[in-house]
Parts: sequence; structure tokens; C-alpha cells
Amino acid sequence: MEFYTNYGVKNLGLDSLIDFLYSPPDHRHPEGLSPEQIRFYSADHYRLEHAIQSHTPIGEIKPNPHILAEIIRTNGARREETIYVGDSLMKDIAMANAADVTSAWAKYGLAQNRPAYELLRRVTHWPAAAVEKEKLLTEKEVRPTFVLNREFADVFEFVNFERFYGK
Repeated sequence: MEFYTNYGVKNLGLDSLIDFLYSPPDHRHPEGLSPEQIRFYSADHYRLEHAIQSHTPIGEIKPNPHILAEIIRTNGARREETIYVGDSLMKDIAMANAADVTSAWAKYGLAQNRPAYELLRRVTHWPAAAVEKEKLLTEKEVRPTFVLNREFADVFEFVNFERFYGK
């Protein structure tokens, strides 16, 4: 959802590094309550200053390589100059690979093997078969182009961004 995505991007200091950010729109709020009434910080705290926020189609979920390809096309980008970073082999890396996009697995963010992740599995909107598939998936079945082991900045070890943006 937009709220959680923006919150994470702001807290990680990534806003100035991302040109376009896509997420599902926020969920509906309880009747009679505004976002400001249920959030801890002001709206400015969650608003992106640099990245242009757009929404994926309602009801569509990852992995969807067609939506990824459409996002790339809509923004005038090229697949061969796109890097998709994600922490899920199934939802992120397999999707990027299927869309013929460079994939970078944020292995440092892997949460699927943590005990708290079991709660997410029990309350998820994902079909049970998808949850089970994700549990069993390994790097051998879904091969990322790059693996980021420590942090997001590991991407700079693999990609020369000067090629795209100059010095």
C-alpha cells in the first residue's frame, strides 16, 4: 500500500534515489476517519519529495511481469537499463526475470525464514499454494542476476550508474 511503501522509502533515505515509485493505492479508511486521524505523523512525513508516486492496478499483485513491463514502458525506460530490487525470490526476482529485467535479490532483507513471518503467512491475502511455494523456493530455482547480501548499497558493486546518469 502507498502509505507503507512511502514510509519505508522515506525512512531508508531512498526518496532522492528513486525517480518513480509504484505501489497499490492505500486501503479504504474507516468511515468518518481521515488518514490524518489514524496516522502517528503528519501527512508531510509520508509524502515523497523526489520520487513520483503512482499506483498499480487495483487487485493486481506480484508477481506480474506484464505490469512491470508496462511500468517500464510508461516511464520511457528500457528493460536493459532497468534493475528490479526485491527481497522475495518468488514475488520479485521471478517477476523481474520473467519481464527480462536485471534482478537484484535483496537477500539482506529476507524475512521469510524469521519466526514473525509465520504470522504474516497466516493473515495474508495470498493463496495458500503461493505461500507454500514461496517457503520452498531457493536460489537454484530462481536465479537473480545479482545478490545484495549486506545492504541496498551493494547494488553499486554490480552496476555502474554513471553509465546512465553521468558523473
